[in-house]
This record gives sequence, structure tokens and C-alpha cells, in this order.
Amino acid sequence: MKDINNTIQQIKKRLEQLSPSYLEIIDESSKHKNHLNNSNIAGHFCIKITSKLFDDKNIIDQHKIVYNALIDLFPKYIHALSIKII
Repeated sequence: MKDINNTIQQIKKRLEQLSPSYLEIIDESSKHKNHLNNSNIAGHFCIKITSKLFDDKNIIDQHKIVYNALIDLFPKYIHALSIKII
């Protein structure tokens, strides 16, 4: 598997542009060891985030903002992503 810590730092760097008041990035790759199509190259992550940019936006638009910030990391470094807007 690629360096997960490096991937987490890349995710954090990209999400900083959203000026989050809270950001937690959780590596969930170990939960998916035997997952079909898990190539052992890209990781599985959960992101918990709060940002004023999400105010007055529906959940789909909130998730689009996060995905757009990370788009270049798919699928090479991120295989699966769970987003929790809190």
C-alpha cells in the first residue's frame, strides 16, 4: 500500500483551502483488507469536516466541494471515501 501518512497529508493540504473549523481524517483501510477490488494501492478514508463554505448548501453540494478538492487523488491514492459534514 502506498504511504498512507503521505496520503493523509495530501488530503489535509487540499482540504485546508476550505478553511475548515474542524477536520479529522481517519484511515479505514484496515477494515477493507479483503474488499473486492481492493488493490492494496489506494486507501479507504473517512473525513469529518466543518466549514462555513457548507452553510446554506445541501448535502450533495457539500460533498461535491470535498470531492472537487480531492479529485486528483482518485483512484491512485483514494479508493473509497466517506464524508461526514458535522
